[in-house]
Amino acid sequence: MVIRFLMLNGINNIFSTCGNRESRRRLNSMGLSEEKILDYCDAELAEKLKKAAGGSFDVCFDTVGGKMSECSAEIVRVNGIYVDITFLTTERARLALFDKACTVLNVANFAYALHGNAESLRFYGEELTRLAELIQAGELNATPIEIVGGFSVETVSRAHEMLENNLTHGRKLIMTID
Repeated sequence: MVIRFLMLNGINNIFSTCGNRESRRRLNSMGLSEEKILDYCDAELAEKLKKAAGGSFDVCFDTVGGKMSECSAEIVRVNGIYVDITFLTTERARLALFDKACTVLNVANFAYALHGNAESLRFYGEELTRLAELIQAGELNATPIEIVGGFSVETVSRAHEMLENNLTHGRKLIMTID
């Protein structure tokens, strides 16, 4: 969804990573060409991304955390922008981002609802409405989901196992709360 949203806003020089054929197919369907999709399991990912892009990146969106946060910190330029959607950066990544004087943007749209004031809730509602309108108009595809079960230790464990073994195939994992 992030990729398509960026494209709708005129940003087209986008690179992404994936780890399986289904995720690659999904990225292709969003408009990314093969040369702009790299395997995140590749030991030389950072070097290949920099080579494909012709240098470092102005902006990196980290939607995974962990080792990907380190890769993003390595490829973003000095004074670049690191967009963190996970809050799972490693200490090594945080140090690299600090050393490069990067701007770190923490994206957590739900934060507006946590504050409970009318203005924050209005903004959050407008953003959700805007996304819904783009989805309904067919300009943005909703992210595919997989309901992994009710919220429990076992379900959380199974979801982590799926993530660690690259079994999500681009789907967001959802747990229900009964």
